Amino acid sequence: MKNSKLIGLFRNFNKEDWVKFEKFAVSPYLNNGRNYVSLIREIKKFYPGFDSVKLTKEHIYNKLFPAKEYKDSVMKTMLTGLFKLAETFFMLDYLNSSEHEKGKLLSSAYSVRGDFEGLYGALKSLDSITDSEKIDYEYFYYKGIVESGKVLYYQRKSDKYVKHQEHSINRGNYIIMDLLLKLPQILNDSFYSHNMYNESRLKDISFVFAGSIDFKKFVNELDSSEFQYNDLCKLFTYTVLLYTDDGNTDNFFEAKKLYENCFDELSFQNQYIFGLLISNYSSRNKSASSSVFANLTREIYDFMLKKNIFFGVYGSFIPHTPFMRYVNSACECGRLDDAENFINKYSINLHERHRDQVSKRCLAQLYILKNNFNKALELLKDFKSDDITEILDLKRLHSIIYYELGLYDNLDYTVDSSVKMINANKFIPDNARNGAMLFFKYIKKLAGIRQKNAKAEAAVLVKNIQGGEYFLLCYWLINKLQEIEKQ
Repeated sequence: MKNSKLIGLFRNFNKEDWVKFEKFAVSPYLNNGRNYVSLIREIKKFYPGFDSVKLTKEHIYNKLFPAKEYKDSVMKTMLTGLFKLAETFFMLDYLNSSEHEKGKLLSSAYSVRGDFEGLYGALKSLDSITDSEKIDYEYFYYKGIVESGKVLYYQRKSDKYVKHQEHSINRGNYIIMDLLLKLPQILNDSFYSHNMYNESRLKDISFVFAGSIDFKKFVNELDSSEFQYNDLCKLFTYTVLLYTDDGNTDNFFEAKKLYENCFDELSFQNQYIFGLLISNYSSRNKSASSSVFANLTREIYDFMLKKNIFFGVYGSFIPHTPFMRYVNSACECGRLDDAENFINKYSINLHERHRDQVSKRCLAQLYILKNNFNKALELLKDFKSDDITEILDLKRLHSIIYYELGLYDNLDYTVDSSVKMINANKFIPDNARNGAMLFFKYIKKLAGIRQKNAKAEAAVLVKNIQGGEYFLLCYWLINKLQEIEKQ
């Protein structure tokens, strides 16, 4: 019984939930005439741990029916009924906390009963709630519901045909805005599912759909539009173009400008989401020949920090991926003090699960760039992970340290074992595989060039790296090759 769905649900209860649930369970309309209060009180005795050996169906049955022989069928029926009742309580408790959902359901209820004056009143209430808020994830969804209801209402008013048409247009506008608001997030999730986790594209039509629409023409036509949410519409559309027209960096600069201009209109959640979507573009479009997008990534993160939204939808911690991206971008731009200040100030805000290792990894990278290799090794020595991409990242840092210390045998061993690991593991994401292979290939060439002091070869390799695909720490390789050229 301890591991049942019912007990799992009760583990999420707080003290206030228990009080409300007991009152809820008394209603004969909801409990189908059964009295569940005694059963609830017996189970509640085991709260909050629910780990006592006495928590069994037999024990609770004996408490409820002390003079009767245990019947498993009776207990199963009672516990199943209580579980359904608890789920209904969860739903109604959520409904009571959501004015939007109450307004939506109330308008539907009036519509089903044919009470169109009641429907109109419910729609007005829902509209006023929505209008008083910033643009959140469901904003245009609820605006569309209001306009759909008004279309239905005015269809019943033969003398208000013009009003019906007005709300038909509004309904279409809000449905499109709801799609445009959510589409960039859908494309982002699909992009990283395919590229980071090698998920198949065969069942994913989001890119097929988005790629078949001329969003560039659409956003240009908006310049002549008098639509109320014109700038927001452009922001959403340019963010879509970051995925469907990936190579056109003008889309990025337009999206970044619109994001900053529209920032105060967005809810906290969308402020964070669109900041992350735009920074994801600048992060994945870094160039081996220029640090401009690394600097832009850092700029966007600094803007989000200034606006106090870098903690995002989580509210209480910084996700480790953007944390590491900030440090990598600042290091790539040569802004080591910014990276160090960021680590020292915000590492405490990393999720507890990742805090120690992520902060040590980032500090180790910083100490490497400051030529304090022993300190970097000290930070990395207890680094443990079962994530192959994290292991490869660690091996990259070790390779750099061995190169800097002139430990070429250690470097060769690390590079060879890393390449062998990559070739043996088919589950490594393609972008992580390709980036790691490039790094290990080039650091081995770098070590050979350094030992021969081959300046001409160094110059050729710099051009090869700068002309090729970006990969993590490529800027360090270029700097080391240029040092050899200048010697």
